[in-house]
Amino acid sequence: MITADVYSKGTFIGTADLVPGDVCMGHVYGAFHPTEQYYSDVQGQVQFNCHNMSFFSNPDWESLDLTVQLKTGEKLLPEGGITIEDELDYDGPLRIDIAGIHSDIIEQYFTA
Repeated sequence: MITADVYSKGTFIGTADLVPGDVCMGHVYGAFHPTEQYYSDVQGQVQFNCHNMSFFSNPDWESLDLTVQLKTGEKLLPEGGITIEDELDYDGPLRIDIAGIHSDIIEQYFTA
């Protein structure tokens, strides 16, 4: 498991405990631990997009400008995007998915 910081528009909104998913697709995922800033500034937009299943090619989702940086300082630059699963009626742990990470990053940090 790799710990990373999650940002929206450059503002720290939480941490993520990432594990490899479909490494051929450059996919990692894990628990998302939000900050109060997430709840006040980002959650409403995330929940709206989750409810409407409108993550990709959606100006509202893209305007969140989500970025992820490993504790080592390495920024993940996923070509497939970043999603946070936070449904309106769901009370379990939040999840983050990151797809399309370069294979060098996957090999260096997420495979043994």
